[in-house]
Amino acid sequence: MNRNMEITAAVVVLLALAITGSGCGGGGGPTQPEPPPPPNGTAILEGYVVNAAAPSNRVPYAVVRLDPPGTSVTSDVSGNFRVTGLPAGTIAAVVTPGPSGSFWSAHFTVAAQNGKTTRAVVGLIPTTVSVPTRLTLTPTQVTLDQGGVSQFTAEIYAGLTKVNVVPTWLIENAVGTITPEGQFTATTQGEGAVVAWVGGQTARATVKVTGPQAPTIWSVFVDPERLPSSGGNVRFTLHASDGDEVESVRAEVYLPGQTNPQIVSLALVAGTEKDGTWSATHSFPANDAPYDSLGNQPDEVYTVRFVVKDRSGLAGKDTSITGFYQVRVRGAEAPPQPPGG
Repeated sequence: MNRNMEITAAVVVLLALAITGSGCGGGGGPTQPEPPPPPNGTAILEGYVVNAAAPSNRVPYAVVRLDPPGTSVTSDVSGNFRVTGLPAGTIAAVVTPGPSGSFWSAHFTVAAQNGKTTRAVVGLIPTTVSVPTRLTLTPTQVTLDQGGVSQFTAEIYAGLTKVNVVPTWLIENAVGTITPEGQFTATTQGEGAVVAWVGGQTARATVKVTGPQAPTIWSVFVDPERLPSSGGNVRFTLHASDGDEVESVRAEVYLPGQTNPQIVSLALVAGTEKDGTWSATHSFPANDAPYDSLGNQPDEVYTVRFVVKDRSGLAGKDTSITGFYQVRVRGAEAPPQPPGG
């Protein structure tokens, strides 16, 4: 074998060894790691999509994309969607109209918690409307009992021009539900939040939902508070609210010198049992107090208080029983003395 053939054979052997070594696990370079599984959890996002300029109209087949986990779902024919198995943490959401019409995409952030549900009402703004640049939300905090209702108002501007659209609403911790127009109803005890998003702008209100609370009395009117000596009718009017619904409203009329009151039931005349106005008319008799030695009759003074009970039977707190009001029936004056009498 000549010198050139020996060199060629050696090269072939070295190449073969290199190829063999690279195919073995022992001497090769580092292997590429397996891609990590997609994040997984127990948080839930559910809700529906509406036309922000005409919120009674749902938007079907809108695409809801969440990152993480980098997946998407499509709303159904009624605009409803639900995503389960989300990881805890901050999730970026983008909702696009798909084939449903010409809308700007809605962008918002979900603060997902394991085992918790975030409810959403997504408002897609038509492309004919300017993109909003400013958002304010009122109130910024509320405390309600279960069944209580609070109206949230989102004022939205594009520059200096007010825009007549609804935002995207998020209800954290599933403490209640909200309409596209911002009417919140407390459903579950706990602490959560109402969050409004529009055009990249956001505003937040804290919400605390408690167990049944005593009704709240907002105003009371007794009209008139003074009557002539012949007596007459007095109108009682009371405005109250309660998340469990008001079951009864009554006036307790205490006669002069007596401790057992007359009970007057007030009827609902406006609003609802959750937030309404109750009224009744009560007749006060003529003044029958005895005259004094000068022939004057003193006024008769009635005391009246109001009691409101809800369907859970709560009453007795300062907010559900008023203080005392007075109704005065004037006394008759002594007749004028004849001249020289």
